[in-house]
Amino acid sequence: MTAELIIETTRLRLTRLTIRDAGAVFAYRSLPEICRFQSFRPAAVADAAAFIAGTADRPDIPGTWFQLGIFLREGQVLIGDIGVHFLPRGEAELGYTVTPSFQKRGYAAEAATAVISWLFRSPNRSCISCTIDPDNAPSLRLAKRLGLKPAGKSVHQELIFKIERGEWSARGVPV
Repeated sequence: MTAELIIETTRLRLTRLTIRDAGAVFAYRSLPEICRFQSFRPAAVADAAAFIAGTADRPDIPGTWFQLGIFLREGQVLIGDIGVHFLPRGEAELGYTVTPSFQKRGYAAEAATAVISWLFRSPNRSCISCTIDPDNAPSLRLAKRLGLKPAGKSVHQELIFKIERGEWSARGVPV
């Protein structure tokens, strides 16, 4: 059974991506300026559909990715997505993508803030991380803006940023 998760902010509505979103996901995820920093590079709408179908249908399943679409509340336009990788021991990893025509408007920060707050509502969630290509300056700035701190490098030399529950709470962001 598919979980109906909806997270709303002032300007956005985040809800699980579905197969009907595949065309829009393909449109922005296949752009060179987007896919150069991501491991998922769709060559066709069918690839985007397979990507969506391969994600968990509900959150909090260790070892899976749960993919939320970032929709403008006004008009329900899909402008990006934010994935949550549920890791063991109460940790979660975020990955975020916003189509270039909607970047530099604060949408990624708004979506990520809402998702991090939602994740920390779980009493078992201890830490949120992001793994970022060192050449992806906008994502690096966003991680720092969200209060995530450098925590090392991945095996592929990507930068890892983390924030603990107490650090998030100390920022005064409601959960």
